[in-house]
Amino acid sequence: TGDALQEPVDVAVAADGALLILDAAAQGVFRLEAGGELAPIPLQTGFYHPRGLGIDNMGNMAVADTGGGRVAIVEPDGTQAGQFGGQGSLMGRGQPVDALAAEGVLWAISAEDGRLWNLNSGGSMTVVQPTGTVDGPQLAGLADGRLLVSDPARSTFLLLAASGQPLGQFAYTGELVTPTGIAATRIGDGNVIAVA
Repeated sequence: TGDALQEPVDVAVAADGALLILDAAAQGVFRLEAGGELAPIPLQTGFYHPRGLGIDNMGNMAVADTGGGRVAIVEPDGTQAGQFGGQGSLMGRGQPVDALAAEGVLWAISAEDGRLWNLNSGGSMTVVQPTGTVDGPQLAGLADGRLLVSDPARSTFLLLAASGQPLGQFAYTGELVTPTGIAATRIGDGNVIAVA
């Protein structure tokens, strides 16, 4: 399976439990089945060095098409259902690097301006220090609807309410140099956070 992947940058779990892998260099999404078979999802849209992937509760993919300056919404069969941003837009100039569907809201974050985007309302606010797209911030949703945002430039994390309002920040001083990728899951009464 390693031969098909060139630069895997993000993963998400599909509604049926399959692992989806976004590859920036191959500019596509691959599906890894339980038996280990890796297959590209036939897409009816193209990407230019995408960096982030999220899945909504309907199984649609939200792809942060970084080079395309947009977040593309792609149905499970590969059909493009819509997009936010685009070349020349404010989001496009900020270079979106991740997308997340949480509590019925589609979020995106852009690297070069550090903005968090509520794609449902079109609103945005600066939440993290600007970075380049390779080490750009990433999003994770907590079980209770709150959001986590990595802030690679400051080696910190921002905790946000489900509405996107900042609640606080935290760091693992001396342990993490440039935390980018982030995921969270609930185990028992607490949250476990994984950081790349």
